[in-house]
Amino acid sequence: MKNKDRVQQENRKALPKFLLILVCSVAAGLVIAGIMIATWETGADYTFVDILHEVLGLVSPWLMWAVLVVCVPIALHYYFRGKRRWQDWDGEADDVLDRAEHELSIGLVINSVCMVLTMLFYGLATMLLYSWAGHVAAQVGLVVSLVFIVVYQQKTVDLCKRMNPEKRGSVYDVNFQKKWIESCDEAERTNIYRSSYRAYRNMSITLPVLWCAAVMAGLWFDGVGPLAVVLVSIAWLVQTLSYGLESLRLEAPKKQAK
Repeated sequence: MKNKDRVQQENRKALPKFLLILVCSVAAGLVIAGIMIATWETGADYTFVDILHEVLGLVSPWLMWAVLVVCVPIALHYYFRGKRRWQDWDGEADDVLDRAEHELSIGLVINSVCMVLTMLFYGLATMLLYSWAGHVAAQVGLVVSLVFIVVYQQKTVDLCKRMNPEKRGSVYDVNFQKKWIESCDEAERTNIYRSSYRAYRNMSITLPVLWCAAVMAGLWFDGVGPLAVVLVSIAWLVQTLSYGLESLRLEAPKKQAK
């Protein structure tokens, strides 16, 4: 009985927030739909998408280089800072080693952000290219970015392996992540699993929002098409099945040995 009361109490506590989100979503949908209907009825000819494509086509190749200019110095700063801490370590104070590993992790996060932004702007530059200068800038920028990203990750992982001899795996190995996790201790694995779950939760919110945005963009702007909805839906389905099937596999009753 107590458990039933607790469940009902949790539901009552969460329900107002859920209803508020639902009402706001419906209201936003009605507003957007009203704007769309008004646009269709007036027959207004909007060129927003055309202007956006032209702007992105012009600036994307150079934004790739801007990402490099910003990310490379910051990532290198954290790499050398962590390396210096480890080199100055007396072998006894564990907190010094923890800080060094933390700074190397910050550098890896920045390196990953650099990769995502580079691929974003390269993709835009490839699809919306408006000049040969931009084409050359995009191609050279991609090569320089990928070389830095891969080498930086390799140097950081190698340094982590020197700091922790039990660590295994090469960044050039297709099974690197599996080998690396297997060489981590229980606390490190727990951090990885908790971080992965946080990423799953965030994407569970982000993907539906992107799906709605893609649908609205397809209805509102000419030239967007259904591909954006398809791609977001595929990513959403992959996430849902990956989590669901793995959860079922882990929860499945173990076969009794005969």
